[in-house]
Amino acid sequence: KAINLAPEKPEAMFVKGSVAAQQGQYDDAERWYRKAIERHTDNKRKSNIYYWLGEMLKDKKPRDLPGAMQAYEKSAELAEGRTGMLYRVAMFFVTDTDRYDKAIEYANRTLAIRDWPDARRALGLAMFYQWGDAKQNPGKYKDAKKKPEEPKNITGRTGVSAEYAFVENAAGSITPWATIAMLNAGMIKDVDVVPPR
Repeated sequence: KAINLAPEKPEAMFVKGSVAAQQGQYDDAERWYRKAIERHTDNKRKSNIYYWLGEMLKDKKPRDLPGAMQAYEKSAELAEGRTGMLYRVAMFFVTDTDRYDKAIEYANRTLAIRDWPDARRALGLAMFYQWGDAKQNPGKYKDAKKKPEEPKNITGRTGVSAEYAFVENAAGSITPWATIAMLNAGMIKDVDVVPPR
């Protein structure tokens, strides 16, 4: 009814997309989200809708991680310095992908705006995960201009301990290369560690 009364109203389109996403009608949801993005003129609003589009693409069955990554990146691009949005995008790249370079980029962008403990934690986790990925998959980093930092430096810079990264990485949704690398290197003596939080 709202769309019939105001066919160009992006807020109504966004809600229509949200309802379709909750009902598992993913193609319909994406169509309405993208229509709402096209109609909005405010970048912060567009950023929000791209974020929800990314959430839907990440959570749908089967997952569309490439599509989700694009949506999250657009969300960050349009965030206009909103640290909360940049942090959420960083955490998506930390927990749901092996694009640790992107997670580090967005966490650093957040920290450049304000010194926020959660963003510093996201940065530390991303750096540890990248280190572990490089240890277990060195071919991926053979031509990298900047090599991943060593654990001692990561902890010194971010405050994130190896034990915390060990547990958090194992709880993620992708192969926990940092956890495996720490076990292989004998870095973790107590595997029953419970990190803060």
